[in-house]
Amino acid sequence: MEALESKMQRSSRELREAVRRLESRFDRMERRFDQMDQRFNIMEGQIMHLSSETLKISAELRKTHRWMIGVAVSATSIIVLLLPISWKLADRFF
Repeated sequence: MEALESKMQRSSRELREAVRRLESRFDRMERRFDQMDQRFNIMEGQIMHLSSETLKISAELRKTHRWMIGVAVSATSIIVLLLPISWKLADRFF
């Protein structure tokens, strides 16, 4: 009878120890999930920042592109319109 009680107590201790180890593993997993969640939030913030920067650069590029087109159109207009007039005036006065 004592052997059976001793065996039951030992089994009970082993069961409690197994439950403690399992709870410890769950705690470690929960900490890992929390760390992963923090990393995910940081990465999400960085992605949002990069997206915002990309939009700003895109807007600047559009402005620069418009300015360059304006300069090109103005230069073409000057060459096409004013150069022949300048040549005629130069021929007339020189």
